[in-house]
Amino acid sequence: MSNNKKTVICVLGRSASGKTALAKEACARSGLKMVRSYTTRPPRANELANPEKSDHYFVDKTTFDRIMAEETPVAYTKINGYEYCATKAEFAKSDVYVIDPEGFDRLKEWAGDRYNLLALYVSTSRENAMKRLGNRQESIEAQAARWTAEDEQFARFENGAEYDICLSNNGTFENGVKCMQTLLLAFIDGNSRDGACKR
Repeated sequence: MSNNKKTVICVLGRSASGKTALAKEACARSGLKMVRSYTTRPPRANELANPEKSDHYFVDKTTFDRIMAEETPVAYTKINGYEYCATKAEFAKSDVYVIDPEGFDRLKEWAGDRYNLLALYVSTSRENAMKRLGNRQESIEAQAARWTAEDEQFARFENGAEYDICLSNNGTFENGVKCMQTLLLAFIDGNSRDGACKR
């Protein structure tokens, strides 16, 4: 960017859009750091197997409430009954933040003009999302309920109004990672928004 403010790329997308997997792998290949948020959500099987590679710190409700009270949360949201937040210290040392629209709104209020916040929206077809959710061993009913519950908060992004660039994740994982890496590095380097993989 043209000023000296730190740029943080906020990656948004529906459940099972692939946003976290793409961002994590692209960051690993590019030497970028992702925000690790605190959550009351129980870890999934893959997160239990490799806790150091998770993008979350898993804590109980008491610990989460203490963090909210004492450690300057910059973003907060609640998804399917579980709470998530990121602290000022964690955010300041990171380059990429996977976040939902409600958390993004709170982050923008906190950040003000201290950071360049850029929104990268990851879209996917409902069919592909349902396949990915199926890999999480959720029932068909739970999958449909999750997608419907996200309709309201993601409508403004899907209408194209509130993101800087969109990555369509309906191809292979490798292609998605390469596109994500290209966009992250372009944003960090301050290049124009007319990069590859927009839609």
